[in-house]
Amino acid sequence: MHCAMTINPMNFDETELVQGIREWVEMESPTTEPEAVNQLMDLVESQLRATGAEYVEVVAVMKFLSHRS
Repeated sequence: MHCAMTINPMNFDETELVQGIREWVEMESPTTEPEAVNQLMDLVESQLRATGAEYVEVVAVMKFLSHRS
């Protein structure tokens, strides 16, 4: 189950924020497994977009990071 974070500085829900961050921490995403890293970043992107935040993906050129093109 994914938590949809809806952060609004005027209506901040600390419990919701902690639950969202906990979900990130609990995902297995070793840097040696690019697909796992990409799955984590997909989750982060969807949660940030749900808050109205702008998300810009920067494709890594390093050996063990995202292999997206």
